[in-house]
Amino acid sequence: LARIAVAPDLQGQGVGRLLLEDALLCAQAQGYQSLLLNTQESNTRSQTLYAAAGLKRTLDVIPVLALTIPARPLP
Repeated sequence: LARIAVAPDLQGQGVGRLLLEDALLCAQAQGYQSLLLNTQESNTRSQTLYAAAGLKRTLDVIPVLALTIPARPLP
């Protein structure tokens, strides 16, 4: 599962739960037997949602790479 995002003004209304349920049903209908997702350690709201849907935390650590690109002066 690549991304689930809910607009800030719709958060807390069950939209994320519905999106996750739909994603799980789609995966099941397509014959998938497992689902993997990751979220930021600080994103406790998402972690609570995923746990409520039955997803279990693994001990895997997935590296996230970032690069700050310096601003260039405009011509």
